[in-house]
Amino acid sequence: MTKFCSKKVLIICLCFTTILASLLIGKNLYQGTPTFQNAFTNKLSDDGDAGEMHQGGRRQIQDNENNLRLDIIRHGGFANDGTNIVQGETGELVPRQEIDENDDSSEASFPKATKNKEMEDDLAKITKQDEAPRIIPPNNNGPFQKWTLESDPRVPRILAKMMSSMPKEVRQDIPQEYLQMGPRKYLGTRFKVVSDAYKKHGMTQRLPEVISIGVKKSGTNAVGFFVTQHPQIVHSVGNEVHFFDRNYQKGLEYYRIRMGFAKEDQFCFEKTPKYFVRRMPQADLVRPPKNIKFVLSVRDPVKRALSDFRHERELYVRRKMGRNLGRVKSSPEDEGKIFEQQVLDEHGNVNASNMIVDTSYYAKHFKHWLEYFPRDRFLVINLDSLEKDAFPMLKKFEQFVGLDPYFKESMFYYDSARHGTCMHGTSRSCPPKSTPGVLPKAEPSDATLKKLYEFYRPSNKEFMQLTGHDFAWARL
Repeated sequence: MTKFCSKKVLIICLCFTTILASLLIGKNLYQGTPTFQNAFTNKLSDDGDAGEMHQGGRRQIQDNENNLRLDIIRHGGFANDGTNIVQGETGELVPRQEIDENDDSSEASFPKATKNKEMEDDLAKITKQDEAPRIIPPNNNGPFQKWTLESDPRVPRILAKMMSSMPKEVRQDIPQEYLQMGPRKYLGTRFKVVSDAYKKHGMTQRLPEVISIGVKKSGTNAVGFFVTQHPQIVHSVGNEVHFFDRNYQKGLEYYRIRMGFAKEDQFCFEKTPKYFVRRMPQADLVRPPKNIKFVLSVRDPVKRALSDFRHERELYVRRKMGRNLGRVKSSPEDEGKIFEQQVLDEHGNVNASNMIVDTSYYAKHFKHWLEYFPRDRFLVINLDSLEKDAFPMLKKFEQFVGLDPYFKESMFYYDSARHGTCMHGTSRSCPPKSTPGVLPKAEPSDATLKKLYEFYRPSNKEFMQLTGHDFAWARL
């Protein structure tokens, strides 16, 4: 009898549960449950990238992170806007990630620390500068965002990089508990302790005195690698800062903490190749520091465009394929056809509005810089000369910036496998590559190459006149 009652109760419970579950499912179906597509759309919105894409056309999207208008030019299954990568099949916008191992463009999630008033007051004193550039909000985009150390998810990574390259004498002055990057210590407190330790040894963070402004895919990585071997050059924290093109509205304090700690006789250096083609940096630096200098690297504009195309294609493929890169199959001819879709319009003419094409139009962009700065503020470097022998360029760099003589010819050697100059006595002998080489180099038709060289010929001639340099590729 007892067993019969137990079975009867169990059956009644199961029936009741089934009926209740059916009612709940029906209610969700009636109200409309979130689909995978909705969830993915919401994820894109959370990441700060939204907007419609028009097939094969040109549209403007709103970048929700910094409220800047970005031009998207979409051809051949992906877009090159310098900040976002567009998935070709469905048109979603996916945040860009840099390949370079030294870049810090990727975000990281860290616990937010409680604000520390004492730290903020101290930081304000640390970051006071006598000759700071006067910043004007670009294009009437409004006031700066309210930025704090605690609110920026990148700051823990920035701090970690500072501590990883910390001199031994500075590290010894920091209590052991502050060398740990765990969540138990306040971020602001750790930053203050680290700053104080550097200050004790006469090192502070200043706005940069030397900026490598580009051109993208013209040897900026190599320039950054070589010049920072000089003991008087202090590199920024992270490979590329992207202050004026991505992080501008965070304000000068953010820009300052992205610089390395430098002594009085040292120079702070940063490089961001996108500055050359942007319209913001020049207009914002209305009253720059008296000693600010710019380094501009250039190369054959057609080869630069091909390299830029390959770089952006690899970013797209890596984003799309993830760990399945081994299954990517393409040929130089296939890549050449996609390149032609990018740089030529529907009539077969060079598409001057394409960003890859436009970036190589050196004269136009350089003239804009010359509207704000005299010619003697720029050191122009030809990548061909840098690859063959970096020593003469580095001696010019020393004189240009006003550094003590350091580089010697015996420090350098030519690496035939890498087709470039390398350096003895450094932890890494050769400059790092920013494009791993997952895809083959594009080989467009001879007719396309001819059109491009003809297109760039007037610009090349004008650029030689502006710079006073004679480039072999400018006479092609």
